[in-house]
Amino acid sequence: MCTRIHICSEILALIRMPDKELNYFTREDGSNASPSEVRDFLKSELYKGKKYLTLGECDNQTPEGRCAGHLEPAKDHKASTTKKEE
Repeated sequence: MCTRIHICSEILALIRMPDKELNYFTREDGSNASPSEVRDFLKSELYKGKKYLTLGECDNQTPEGRCAGHLEPAKDHKASTTKKEE
């Protein structure tokens, strides 16, 4: 087994980002959220006690918002080799 962990960002750092860097956030319907909407959402997450925003769908978070990990079957990462016929 191996553990997959989602990337997370510190909410306070996201709140301090310039408006142009917050253009990557979207609403649930897929449309772009305004920087003020993003900051309002982030502040609401802080109010709930979260310190981090996990990127992507994560159903296993710590109380502060970090991904707590997801166990998955281990994959074989060995490089494949082939013998040359002479």
